[in-house]
Amino acid sequence: MKPLKFKEYIIRAERLSDAKGMVRLFNALVDENADINRNKKITLKEAKETLKEGVKNMKKKEGVYLAALKGKEFVGSVCVIKNHGKQSHTAGLGISILKPHRGKGLGEALMKAVIEESRKSLKGLEMISLGVFKRNKAAKNLYKKMGFKTVGVLPRVLKSGNKYFDEELMHYWLI
Repeated sequence: MKPLKFKEYIIRAERLSDAKGMVRLFNALVDENADINRNKKITLKEAKETLKEGVKNMKKKEGVYLAALKGKEFVGSVCVIKNHGKQSHTAGLGISILKPHRGKGLGEALMKAVIEESRKSLKGLEMISLGVFKRNKAAKNLYKKMGFKTVGVLPRVLKSGNKYFDEELMHYWLI
């Protein structure tokens, strides 16, 4: 994928050299107790392993992994990863953006880029799914704007501390 410019950001494929930026991103999300599934900080070794797997998946046309950078700062990440077997026509989506860069249209730009690249790269892909904290209105509004439809709710499936949260399941059909 050729890098894309969006405002002051560059959106491009993730690289092994993004490991330190990925650590900063995910650990900042854990520190803010963001509405994501991750609840433990990531190590540099784990980030390198994650990026290595992502690069391998991109080469095998089993996933699309994009980074958002402002200058040299890694400020966001989005991925679409194909499922296997009888679910090989589907993929899961995950997106994360550092707090100071939210509300600026970057999420929409990342979503458009990953959906477009997934259409081109992931043969046989028909549907992208995601899960979102039901209370995360900003994320749900973005996903709905992008064409995702709610297909169900898993009650009390997410737990933070001693509090439970519902997860809303959303799908986007490419066909």
